[in-house]
Amino acid sequence: RTEVAQKISSIAIFEEQELILNALDRDATVRLFLVETPTIWLLDIPGSCVEKDGPDAPQTLVNNQKYKQVLERRRTETENFVDRAVQTLNMPSKTKEVQIAPIKKKEIAIEATEWDIYDSFLQQHESIDLTQFGQLMRSDSQNAELIKELDKEPGTRLEIEEESKGTQTSNEFTSLSDALPVAEKMVMQNIHHTNHLRFKGVIDENPEEDGRSTLSILWTFQCDLTVGMRVTCLSWNPSNKNILAVGYSGRDPISGTTSGLALCWSLKNPSFPARIIRTKCGISSLAFSVKHPNLLAIGLNDGGIGVYHLGTKSPIIESANLETGTTDAKHTDPVYEMHWIDKGDERGESLVSISTDGRILQWFMKKGLENTELMKLKRVANHRKSDKRSDATISRQAGGLCLDFSRIDPNVYITGTEEGNIHKCNCSYNEQYMETYFGHGGPVYRLRWAPFCNSVFLSCSADWTIKLWDEDQQDTFNASMTFESVNSDIVDIGWSPNKSTVFASITGADTIEVWDIEHSILDPVISYPSLNAPTSLVFA
Repeated sequence: RTEVAQKISSIAIFEEQELILNALDRDATVRLFLVETPTIWLLDIPGSCVEKDGPDAPQTLVNNQKYKQVLERRRTETENFVDRAVQTLNMPSKTKEVQIAPIKKKEIAIEATEWDIYDSFLQQHESIDLTQFGQLMRSDSQNAELIKELDKEPGTRLEIEEESKGTQTSNEFTSLSDALPVAEKMVMQNIHHTNHLRFKGVIDENPEEDGRSTLSILWTFQCDLTVGMRVTCLSWNPSNKNILAVGYSGRDPISGTTSGLALCWSLKNPSFPARIIRTKCGISSLAFSVKHPNLLAIGLNDGGIGVYHLGTKSPIIESANLETGTTDAKHTDPVYEMHWIDKGDERGESLVSISTDGRILQWFMKKGLENTELMKLKRVANHRKSDKRSDATISRQAGGLCLDFSRIDPNVYITGTEEGNIHKCNCSYNEQYMETYFGHGGPVYRLRWAPFCNSVFLSCSADWTIKLWDEDQQDTFNASMTFESVNSDIVDIGWSPNKSTVFASITGADTIEVWDIEHSILDPVISYPSLNAPTSLVFA
């Protein structure tokens, strides 16, 4: 204890002393001794080899000799050894698909002349003022920019410089009648500039009311010609998405006869149609040709069909009248829906129509407007109904109201009838149905295949319900999903072209409903009450 106390006291005294170095201490030689620290092993793997002179050498030699004997017996005595293979199973793989909206692309091109490049070079490197040249250095690119402004999409404001007013361009009009429509489009585009940008998706604004999404009217296609007329059908042009064909049906207040009107509206001018087609009776359906977008097929309430060229006011070809003495010349009831079907390069494009007379006709235009019967709809009994009473059937014929063709097979189509049944048919068989779906208790007004799933289709009916069917489930009596929101018939439905789970419907209660299966299957995400009774629906 005495020694420890002395060491502690000496250390304390040493710490309290102040070291003062003089000149001799600064010049003195200081020697440092480096001592090797103990070795730290981070990884130690003992070897499998032993030394011959080591203590484990005899036992290792004995083990090696035994292993050599086993290998020798295996080579000579093969009956005591069996070779077996073991297979390692691969883990099961799972494929996942994700769907996204198509990316919007836009190509922009610009043309520069040699004078533009030269002037830009001088401005950057010499910083000279080119205004002294006046109109002498004016290039054709300024006129070209003005022409590009006129040809832009709807919703583009025209910016014309003051200096261009006094100059002549290559787009001079020969008459006032040619210049007025262009000027009218320019004015209407400036008026509806913001709404055009919303329609094209440039401005992303979702109107909300009480925290929920709602619909807003961008503009209305109407003029003096549509007063007292009822909209019956809609069809977008497949080539020019700015053209919308609308079919009207109305009664003349003076003569009391029904008249029809087909107007081709342009987004560039919502105040007056670009094309006007008048028919002898009301229009019940219309459809643009896919291969020839300038052809418009119109179905009438008297069963007639006419194919119109947008440049003419009279049909270039139409179905024959019943005055010829044969009922096969055309339908005897209103034509409720038509579709253009491409049959290939050899057979060309044909038109398929359906009517409440129970016939589905296919029309060809090679030698006039001739038709062949694809199917004659007949009533089919539902054997699962609980009511076993055998009521007398007035007619075995079933009236057709709608049809839609498959997106993967142009020969397969589905059709809805007045009795509520949905029939799946094939153009190659006209005697029997491929399948019949029983589910609706009233007339089926519209059928639409899903644009993103080839085996799914929607149906709406007068029984207040919308049903989603799946061909792969093999259940023709129960739909995969049933949607019902109001106690009224469903007039029309349509799938969204951008989102696979969204569709819209029109009810007899004058409401427009938007459904999202991903969000809810019980209530629509948007229910918009309309002031006027909507009759037809189509997505842009």
